[in-house]
Amino acid sequence: MSQKVLFVLDPSIIQESATKIALIKKLLGYAYPTCLVDQYNINLIFLREKQQNVAYDSYSYVYYLNSSNFAEILSFLLGQVKIDDLPTEVQQLCKDYRHEEASTAYEISDEVLKTLYRLMKPDGKFYMTNDALTLNGIMAGFLADGKFWVKPNNQAVSIPLKKKSPTSNSTANANPLKLKFSKFKKATTTVPAAAKEITDLRNKLQFFDSNDDLIDENDLLDELALSAPIKLTSVKCVFDDDGLPVKRRKKACKNCSCGLKELEEQEIEAQEAERNKNAVKLTSQEITEIDFTVEGDKVGGCGSCALGDAFRCDGCPYLGLPAFKPGQAISISGMDDDF
Repeated sequence: MSQKVLFVLDPSIIQESATKIALIKKLLGYAYPTCLVDQYNINLIFLREKQQNVAYDSYSYVYYLNSSNFAEILSFLLGQVKIDDLPTEVQQLCKDYRHEEASTAYEISDEVLKTLYRLMKPDGKFYMTNDALTLNGIMAGFLADGKFWVKPNNQAVSIPLKKKSPTSNSTANANPLKLKFSKFKKATTTVPAAAKEITDLRNKLQFFDSNDDLIDENDLLDELALSAPIKLTSVKCVFDDDGLPVKRRKKACKNCSCGLKELEEQEIEAQEAERNKNAVKLTSQEITEIDFTVEGDKVGGCGSCALGDAFRCDGCPYLGLPAFKPGQAISISGMDDDF
C-alpha cells in the first residue's frame, strides 16, 4: 500500500497566492515520488470530520502551509530534490520565491493539531519547526524529533512467558521446601499503670456522695439583692430632619489645621444668635425702672422701691436691700457688726 502525504492549507495562504500553493504541491510530488499527495483546506477537513467522512490514521506525512511558513517549507523541500531535475518553470518560480524571509512567528490552534494527529498514521511525521508550539504539540500527543513531530506508535507489545519444564516440577516434588517459622512468646495480660490509677480513683470516689458539694447559686443572694431594681442607662440618639441618626463628630485638635475648629466656632455663633433672637430686650425707660443705679423719675413700677421693704411690693426685686436714693450706690459695710 503506497504512502500518502497530506497537504493542508491555512485560509491565510489561500487569500494570498495560489501560485505559492501550486509550487509547494509540485515540490511535494518530486520530494515524495512514490506517495500520493492530498490537498485540503483545513476548514473542509473540519466539515468532513463533523460529517464523519474522514479516514483517520491514513497519512504518513503532513505539511501545514500558511502565509508565514511558506519560505521555510520551500527551503526544506528544495533540499530534498535536485533543482536541475525540475522543470524550467518550476526552477524559475523557486528562484523568484527563494529570497523571501522565513518566519516562525505564527500560531496553530490546538483544535487543528488534534485533528492532524488523528489523521496521521502511527509513526507518521508532521513538519514543524516552530519551537513556540512544542508544548501544544506535546499536549496534542506528538513527540518532537528535529524538524518533525512524530505520532508515537502505541501498539500493544506481547511478551511470551516460558513454561516450566516437567523435570523441574518433579525435582520440586522430590525435594519439598521446609519452611521455618520464627517463634514468638505468648503475650501476658498486663494492665497499664495509668489505667490502674484511674480504677483506684473510681473505687475511692464511690464512698463519697458527689451531691453534697453542690450549692444553689440563688442561696448566695439575699432578698435585698433580689428585690433591688436593675438600673439601665439609656443613651439618647439625636436624629436629623429626615429621621436619620446624627453621627457624633470628633472635637477639633488644639492645633487644628483642617478647618474643623472654624466650623465649630461658626456653629457656636449660630447657636448664640438663635438664643439672642428669642431674648427679651428692654428699652431705656424700662431699664431706669429696674436698675436703681440709674437716675430718673421712676425707680419701679410702684415708685416706692427706694423707700425700703415696708413700702415695697410682694414681688419687688429689691426685697432685703436697704433704702436708697435713685442714683446712689448702696453700701453694706454696716452689716459687719451683725457677724
